[in-house]
Amino acid sequence: MLVEAAARWGTPLYVYDLETVKQRYLGLRHVLPPEVAIHYAFKANANLSVVRALAGLGSGAEVCSAAELELAVVAGFPADKIILTGPGKTVEDLKAAVRAEVGLVALESVGEARRLAAIAAAEARVQPVLLRIEPAEAASAGIELIRGAKFGVEEAAFLPAAQEIAGLRGLRFVGLHACAVSGARDVSSLLAHQERLIRLSSALADAGVSHSSLDFGGGLNVPYDRSESPLDLDAFGRGVAAILPARADGHYIIEPGRYLVAECGAYVTTVTDVKASGGRPVVIVDGGIHHLYRPRLTRANRLVEALAPHPGPARPTVLAGALPLPYDVFADDVLLPPLAPGDLVAIHRTGAYGFTHALTHFGLRASAAEVVLDQGALRLTRPRDDPRRLIAEQVALERRN
Repeated sequence: MLVEAAARWGTPLYVYDLETVKQRYLGLRHVLPPEVAIHYAFKANANLSVVRALAGLGSGAEVCSAAELELAVVAGFPADKIILTGPGKTVEDLKAAVRAEVGLVALESVGEARRLAAIAAAEARVQPVLLRIEPAEAASAGIELIRGAKFGVEEAAFLPAAQEIAGLRGLRFVGLHACAVSGARDVSSLLAHQERLIRLSSALADAGVSHSSLDFGGGLNVPYDRSESPLDLDAFGRGVAAILPARADGHYIIEPGRYLVAECGAYVTTVTDVKASGGRPVVIVDGGIHHLYRPRLTRANRLVEALAPHPGPARPTVLAGALPLPYDVFADDVLLPPLAPGDLVAIHRTGAYGFTHALTHFGLRASAAEVVLDQGALRLTRPRDDPRRLIAEQVALERRN
């Protein structure tokens, strides 16, 4: 299937298997209590065919811009199942959310709350909102904590912030949001994060601020190495059911992105040159970190496959991209068989943070094409962008001026 896609549309390209997306969503939905809603995080992969498949299964959407919000609506997500999140929301983002009547806006500060309140009041609408909290410390030693002053309100200051927001005309305060976990590899880490937010919720209720919703964010891990074990999904579902407060009006949210789509994707690239350095083969391909940056950023993905390997033993190999950057390297010791120019190489589990996380147009290189496998048939969903268009646009503007 990958070889066929490369033959039809060339490389580099991404191929997404929509059936895998559906099975990941349904598997997660099956283990979670019914009061926990799944909102897919668009930032992981905003391909229209991918998000439309999730909308058709009943997923909600978590978006972080007016454009992602528009895409969610086009894909078929009901407005009341869309959450707008993220720091630095522009006035245009906030207006788009209010006018679309999205279900929730996750606020990052009191200042943002005041701006949204003014917009909602001017539109004669009451906008339901959450307040994002930046945890003071990791709830468990085994997790990667998403930290930074740009995210949310400090845990030490969240009570007065929530009290002020709850009193703003144009807003309806409904709960708390924390997206502090990334790549949790064990269930206990995820549950510890959720239990911490539940404790903060109890403190908020004790302070007299009524609310019924908690958004736990995402953070479910996906193995990027054959030595890693997958998350115990059944144990996660049982754990979530055990810790949720017993209340009839409770509404809970998780925002998986990578967990739902990483496994569906493969990035396919063509070998352009092979040489040796320091006794190791160095394989240069026609792709690079302008398409797939995450493996270099996190040294994560080891799932590399030669699609038509030549005879010979696999050796530790440097797999490098086409950009004139020393760090344009996918892996510096991945085991690969002998390769030659023209051979195809696939990097698997690249359905998340691939196309949407790229250094697009570096060196005026073309973007990767996107293809989906849908009910056994391949189809192109986004063509490769020709960077010569950027040159033509600039030339046209110069002539106009």
